[in-house]
Amino acid sequence: MPPFMPVVSDATSVLRINPLKNEATTFGKVSDVKNKWQGGVLSTVDKCVYAVPADMNNILKIDTHPDTPLSIEVIGSGFQDVEDKWQGGFMAKDDKIYAIPENIDNVMVITPGDSVSVEIIV
Repeated sequence: MPPFMPVVSDATSVLRINPLKNEATTFGKVSDVKNKWQGGVLSTVDKCVYAVPADMNNILKIDTHPDTPLSIEVIGSGFQDVEDKWQGGFMAKDDKIYAIPENIDNVMVITPGDSVSVEIIV
């Protein structure tokens, strides 16, 4: 079982749990806002976890590829200023990630890869 990263909701760093080594470490620095992202999806395309925005106005991309250093990046912007926008997501057979609406009237679609794209379906 490879290491995994729970999604950051209220914390200011990302938790990495490695069950094979029986260790947990943190890395990266994110906002201290509460309820930032809710749920994340591991992409089989680029081995990154995409954290779905709840109260944040961006997506948190966590690079989990074993051949690269641990890193985080925020992508996307300009989402509606609504609390609890989306609640988790899933990766479909088309290799895209679909965020499930909670308090917003649209679906967010993330296309992972070298050039990540974000689309809103109304």
